[in-house]
Amino acid sequence: MAALVLVVVMCKGKLVLNVNKDIYMQLGLEGRPSKFCHKQRSRYVVNVDLINTHFVPGKKYYQRVEWCFTERLNLVFDFIVAWLPYGNIT
Repeated sequence: MAALVLVVVMCKGKLVLNVNKDIYMQLGLEGRPSKFCHKQRSRYVVNVDLINTHFVPGKKYYQRVEWCFTERLNLVFDFIVAWLPYGNIT
């Protein structure tokens, strides 16, 4: 059974991952329990600030995130992409 991982890239430069506990523990990035999970601490939310001044190649924060995605996880994603232009929502 494939693990359900929700990935959102926000227009304000945030990468948000909603993952189960097993993937959260494997990933190794800081997160918090999801507020919308009915089961106690079974889903976690991880935020990565993509426009942070420390998120540039060569800096520790960037290297840590890159290492966690490339070395800690072996996931394949199917993506559904939707664009909602800011300010044009009716």
